[in-house]
Amino acid sequence: MKKIVLSFLLATFFVGQASAGILLEPYLGYNFNGTIEEGPSNSDVDEHEYSGLTYGGRLGFTMAGFMGGFDYSASSYTLEQTKDPGSATNSDVGNKQDASHTRMGLFVGYELPIMFRFWATYFFKTTMEVDGQANNTVDLGGTGAVAEYDGSGFGIGLGYTAIPMLSFNFEYRVITYDELSFSGATAALPVDGNATLGTMGEQEATEMIFSVSIPLNF
Repeated sequence: MKKIVLSFLLATFFVGQASAGILLEPYLGYNFNGTIEEGPSNSDVDEHEYSGLTYGGRLGFTMAGFMGGFDYSASSYTLEQTKDPGSATNSDVGNKQDASHTRMGLFVGYELPIMFRFWATYFFKTTMEVDGQANNTVDLGGTGAVAEYDGSGFGIGLGYTAIPMLSFNFEYRVITYDELSFSGATAALPVDGNATLGTMGEQEATEMIFSVSIPLNF
């Protein structure tokens, strides 16, 4: 994967040198509808929800309307459990824990001559951390240690560029977390009956983001 990413970045650099534009695009947005659902491999299919500010940026090239490059974003939020079917009393529903995530990806897109642009992103590295706490834990979190989830995913975006120097964007992202690290133990998901990690399926996150960006072309 590192060789693929390096090859892409080198290609982006040389294309940028041979064409008219280098793209630098910081953005700030709000993730208003994040949901994490446990995979069907586990009978206890928990669900969690989150929302919060998202910030990041894109760096790459532009050429004859086309664009491509590297995307990085980060977000912090409160993760709330909304389903706990494995408990007869839904005991963890309503519990909340602080969490954050980072996303790194490669994007390609196209800017139309009339006010719109669109792109797709492959997130090759995504990490979510759920803080450890003593009380009111959610099933994605733990007690006394940070639970770290790693995975990958994709996203699609649409931007509206009628106002000069600004782009108003909507993005839809799907992320699959397939690795869990907690209290010194790491395992691929799904995991069943692990002494430290217990039993848990893959976690699929979907999120919708509204953002404002400043696409700068050099």
